[in-house]
Amino acid sequence: MSKEFDFRFEHALHYASLIKPRGPHHLSSLLNLEPIPRTCLDAPSLCDDFYINVLSWSSQDIVAVGLDDSVYVDSLSARSVTRLFKEFGSYITSVKWAGKEVPNTLAVGNDSDLVTVWDTVSMEKTLSLQGPEDSRFTGDIDWHGPQLAAGFGGGTVKLFDIRTPQTVLSINAHTRKVCGVKWNGHLLATGADDNFSLCWDLRSMGHGGKVDKRGLHEPLWRWPQKGCVKVSRFPMS
Repeated sequence: MSKEFDFRFEHALHYASLIKPRGPHHLSSLLNLEPIPRTCLDAPSLCDDFYINVLSWSSQDIVAVGLDDSVYVDSLSARSVTRLFKEFGSYITSVKWAGKEVPNTLAVGNDSDLVTVWDTVSMEKTLSLQGPEDSRFTGDIDWHGPQLAAGFGGGTVKLFDIRTPQTVLSINAHTRKVCGVKWNGHLLATGADDNFSLCWDLRSMGHGGKVDKRGLHEPLWRWPQKGCVKVSRFPMS
């Protein structure tokens, strides 16, 4: 039994010990969940890739999902499914709805160095944002108003502003592929396959920030982890 498995198994036992079984619906009642799903969505051609983030739920109760080379939008209230687009020669790796200010805007990343932005009402692509040329992977995307953060396969995190479709800031954040990005005000959390979770104060990155001997930017905080950081999320967000 590997050390990594030992660690996961011990933590699973710890959390399981915190919940005392009191009937089949006890856990659902604790989480305020219904005992049966609200709806079931077919997901053919869902890529078997641990690092992708291909599901996003909008403020208008619309689910976007990336299935292989296509993106679908599913309106749960209208009970309708529409294919937004099909991208030949690549597969979808990340999708993320924008905030309530522009609720019909969806950002999409794939296994290349481009992030595209779509208007899901007109079904048209409105922007193409260039990532690092050597990335070949867009691991995760997150919005903060009109700004968009995207993590790429080479460890770089790029910030874009859709009002001026250009790179606002490029951060040499990690040594391996970025799998999670999350905004909270002027702070940005990132996680990657190098087993680190980092926090960046973007106010101090305006002039490029400090760089260490490896050519990596120095974060505000750094937390070593036991494995790949799939998702970074602030407790207060």
